[in-house]
Amino acid sequence: MARRAEIKGSQRREPDDVTFISESDPEEWISVTVRLKSPPQGHESAQASGSFGGAAPARVSVSPEEDTSTKFAPAVQIFEDLAYKLGLLIRPQPARGTIQLEGTIAGLSNLFNTTLNYYHDGFAGFHAYSGPLRVQPDLLPWVRSVSGLDQRPLVKRRAVSLAGTGDGPAMWPIDIARLYDIPDLDAKGQRVAVIALEGGYDLHDLNTAQTNTHRPLINRLQVIDQSVGGVQNSFQSGQSVAERELALDLQVLTQIVPSVTIIVYFTKNSITGLEDALQAVLDSDPT
Repeated sequence: MARRAEIKGSQRREPDDVTFISESDPEEWISVTVRLKSPPQGHESAQASGSFGGAAPARVSVSPEEDTSTKFAPAVQIFEDLAYKLGLLIRPQPARGTIQLEGTIAGLSNLFNTTLNYYHDGFAGFHAYSGPLRVQPDLLPWVRSVSGLDQRPLVKRRAVSLAGTGDGPAMWPIDIARLYDIPDLDAKGQRVAVIALEGGYDLHDLNTAQTNTHRPLINRLQVIDQSVGGVQNSFQSGQSVAERELALDLQVLTQIVPSVTIIVYFTKNSITGLEDALQAVLDSDPT
């Protein structure tokens, strides 16, 4: 795998406002998700006729899932061969257009021609790389993006106020809604997904806000926690930036549309965490 081609959009800068700890442990086990893209024009026909010679087989009617699986089959085969050589586990999901790879940092760094370093931002440690990712040329037409190698926080928790001080009383979300003539909305039977990048909330705290604003109380059937990747509602004091952000999001919903069902997807504060949460929302039962 001497020749490499750069994956467009994979360039990363060195993390800023963090502390470099060391190079990442090459034996640490991590997971990476490769998102595939449709092959270029002419690539499918070349795969169909080039391997065995003769005309391409007649096309038959297939389901969208089968069609997607067939389309990505050449990419899956290349990744499977590389995974075997590098000692990686591979879980293809061609119907979703993804391939999950698990293995050592050494093996995955070799596959994508990069070096991972370990940093700490004052809240948590994480792996990250700088520069672009590169793969062997026959993979490049198939790769849309790679997530999981760079685990830097997606949202920086910095409690810095951008507003000045005021002399009047603070306003609740329902007060703002009334200033803009937003009526009470009936959303019974409808659901809203909220993605929480870590943090947490307290139902009692939420209902205290409902009482103070003369809005209906909320029960556990109306606000439902959903863990993504093992991340749970980790409410502590309500003072962290993540907890205050989530409290505001929930108060906006429960005060303006108190009849709606809210599902809070707790996930890691990273690109991978956000992708996993979005996939969980798409996979959820809409009824």
